[in-house]
Amino acid sequence: MLLFPITSEDDRWAERVYTSYVLNVGRWYANRFDKGGAPYVDHLLRVASRQPTWARKIIALCHDCLEDIMTSEQDFIDSGMPISILSRIQRLTRNYEALHWEGGDEGRPTQTYQEYIQQVAQDLVCLEIKLDDLEHNMEVHRLPTFGDAEISLLKRYHRAYQYLKGQYHDARLAYYTRLAESPR
Repeated sequence: MLLFPITSEDDRWAERVYTSYVLNVGRWYANRFDKGGAPYVDHLLRVASRQPTWARKIIALCHDCLEDIMTSEQDFIDSGMPISILSRIQRLTRNYEALHWEGGDEGRPTQTYQEYIQQVAQDLVCLEIKLDDLEHNMEVHRLPTFGDAEISLLKRYHRAYQYLKGQYHDARLAYYTRLAESPR
């Protein structure tokens, strides 16, 4: 999947529509709660609040939308979302290909969590957003209990976090190298 650079025009679009996306995401995730019983939208807002640009705030805010709720790429396209933003939401979607499999459930492709994390690591913006997502997911005070299932989940998140942190410097260097080499 080709990811286009996020332009200043894309960021201006994101700034104009951010409030409406917050309202939409709040509506889409109404009555959905995280493992600790907090409104799930709080998690999305937290991850979005840590982003330095409006475009990245939109990506973070919508990073779970394609796999969690009944919205589609077409809904995003119809709202005028730039491909540079949509393609990163797609990259942050686990089992994106499986969600859009046209052969029915039989033979549906699946993606392991490690494959998903490797997919995320292919883009610096996605990698940084996923790191923020994982940091919030690893805050143990958000969990109502702390049993074997929670320990297993936290270990999986920690392994993913360590892998992505390891990829971070190489991805950042590659991103800025491409940026410097791109025509202006």
